[in-house]
Amino acid sequence: MAFLRFHLEEPFPTKWQFPRRSTHAPAAMRAVKVMENGREVTLEIGPESTKRLMPYFDAEMRLTDEARALLQANEVVA
Repeated sequence: MAFLRFHLEEPFPTKWQFPRRSTHAPAAMRAVKVMENGREVTLEIGPESTKRLMPYFDAEMRLTDEARALLQANEVVA
């Protein structure tokens, strides 16, 4: 939920990275936000979580309506 919430709150992430721990390992997912002061803040999830959460993002890496509904159902959204 924290990773989805990270995408709901401004400033929104501006880039995504998919680092691999080793050559043949599945990729993790890292979202990067640039704060007002220019500092970068990142949040990373592992490969299994990446696989589970990717359906909650559209092609432009924005949260889908389903993701927003899930967050609202869990009282993350006001």
